[in-house]
Amino acid sequence: MLGILMDARDVSDDVVIGGYHFKKGTMILISSYLMQHNPEYFDQPESFIPERFDNNYLKSLPAFAYFPFGGGPRVCIGNHFAMMEAVLLLACIAQRYRIQIAPDHHEVTPLPSLTLRPKSGLRMVVEERNTESFEPGASLI
Repeated sequence: MLGILMDARDVSDDVVIGGYHFKKGTMILISSYLMQHNPEYFDQPESFIPERFDNNYLKSLPAFAYFPFGGGPRVCIGNHFAMMEAVLLLACIAQRYRIQIAPDHHEVTPLPSLTLRPKSGLRMVVEERNTESFEPGASLI
């Protein structure tokens, strides 16, 4: 199911990792989805808790416990741009609109492909904010 959400690497020398023997030339697949849902590194791994990344949380994790853009010499060259773009888009949208999932929404099922997305999309309720009465520091979501 999650095969496409994996990063593939060829073993350069015979090696033992976690008690498993890998011979030179063996392809190893590393699932970022499974790593990022590992309760050893993430409390409540199935819950959406963006605040978990506050206070330099990523620096407390072992290398590659979280790697949304791959890693090593083949890390995505657009990762910094993608993160900057996501923050700017979210800030611009959240300033003008309040966005909530529709009250009668179906169960959200992940669809793994090149990227992970909801299988049947997300139905959202979008309300324009009254920006004239918006107070700095108030919740945007």
